[in-house]
Amino acid sequence: MIKQELAPKTYSGDRITPVPQFVIDEIILEREKYELRKGKVIDFQDYGYIWCKENGSPFNRGSYKKTFKRLLAECGFPDMHWYDLRHTYATILSENNLSLKAIASAMGHSKEIFTADTYTNPQQIITDGLSAIQPFLEEVLPSDVTETLAIDSIVSELLST
Repeated sequence: MIKQELAPKTYSGDRITPVPQFVIDEIILEREKYELRKGKVIDFQDYGYIWCKENGSPFNRGSYKKTFKRLLAECGFPDMHWYDLRHTYATILSENNLSLKAIASAMGHSKEIFTADTYTNPQQIITDGLSAIQPFLEEVLPSDVTETLAIDSIVSELLST
């Protein structure tokens, strides 16, 4: 059994990411399940991961693929790679007038031009699903310019993979 954790590619990849309360609630629920499995499964490997196999061992990088593809199909979204969601995320933030500097910081990029050229593209957005995620956007995105300025100055990272 090999456990490998890789350091981020750059210093900006190591950052604090604020998350909405509903995500924290789900993490707490998963941690409770983890603790139950830890006490019941023989030879449980306690690495402290909450998203892990039944025996506690970590998933590999490709473990999510089958589930992700099934979820895309159930939602009626086009087939795509998990990483394409970064493009959608950056584009949605851009279209909601978040500063390019804040978007670049949230994505772990040191240069705003890289983020703009590589990630913000209206063609990349999943337009069919926009109405489904609109309530989420309204919950997590600023509602006015004052709030936007506060987020730009206080929060250097928003969300990443």
